[in-house]
Order: sequence, then structure tokens, then C-alpha cells
Amino acid sequence: QQATSSTPGKMALIGTLVGVPLITVLIYLQLGTPQLIEQQAISQNAEGTPPNIDKMIVDLKSRLEENPDDADGWYLMGRTMMMLKQYAAAAESYNNTLKLVGDEPMVMLALADATAMAQGGNMTGRPKQLVHDAIAIDPSNTTGLWMAGMIAEEEGENQEALNLWLRLRPLISDMPSEMAQLDV
Repeated sequence: QQATSSTPGKMALIGTLVGVPLITVLIYLQLGTPQLIEQQAISQNAEGTPPNIDKMIVDLKSRLEENPDDADGWYLMGRTMMMLKQYAAAAESYNNTLKLVGDEPMVMLALADATAMAQGGNMTGRPKQLVHDAIAIDPSNTTGLWMAGMIAEEEGENQEALNLWLRLRPLISDMPSEMAQLDV
């Protein structure tokens, strides 16, 4: 049986699995800086709306300049840049995270995704290596198996793609929308 899902649909699922709402930036800023409550109160307008995303990004960049060893901050910056479709900046942020945390599969996969997107969706080269390294470390990583299957399919290795997605199937059996995307 062949997988019938489209590559854009699979990329959307990866984006969902790897992406994060912008609210994460606010949470990090609140948890990372006790003074932020006062700053936020000052920066809110009369209607009580939160500061804009550009300001939050500037604040996060400033925090990272002050503390370049903040792996969580770099990871958050990468996720934020992915949401904003600034893939090269996301890849740089994830690369900084990877340097700090070592071979962490989710960071490796996030870097693979960002690098591939910066390459116009091309998973060859470093993205492919990162994906394969990540699933070597964590053979049941759902994102890694999904991405490895996509890479195999793109390379015409349909049996390998099917094998990877069959390994993935029981891991996502309680996720109906992901199962529908997989369709194997």
C-alpha cells in the first residue's frame, strides 16, 4: 500500500509538530524576567493589549545577547522565526541551540526543518543527515520518522518511506488527524 498524502500536507503536519504559537514568547519572557510584569503593565495600552511581537522579539534578542548560553531562549527564537517564515534566522537559532545542548533529537529535527525550508523545502544534505541522526538516537521519535519517510519518498525510495511510516503508525494511533495525513 502506498502513502497517498501530499508532501505539502506532510510539511503542514511537521510545521504543526515543530511550530509554536507566538504566546510562547510571552510565557518565556514572563518566566525569564520577574520585572516583565511591571514592564508589561507599562507597555500595555489602555485596552490592555499585550506588546506586539516585534517588541517581544527585540526583547528576546537582547536577552540572548546578554546570555548567549541560554539554550531555551535560542530554541524559542528558532520556533518564533519559523512561525514568521524567517527560515534562515530560525536555522541559525536552532544551530546555536544544538551547539549548547548537544545531540538532542527534537533540536536536530527543528534544525533540519528550518534548514530545509531555507533551502526551498529541499531535505537533501544537512537536513537529511540531521533527521537520520535524530532517529538513530530516538528510533521512536514521531517527527523524525515522519520526516525520514518524507525524505525517502522524495528520493523515490517508496518502500523505505512506507517502512518508516509503518513504524510511525502505532506511535500516532491516538491522533486521528495525523493518522489521516499518514494514510498507510
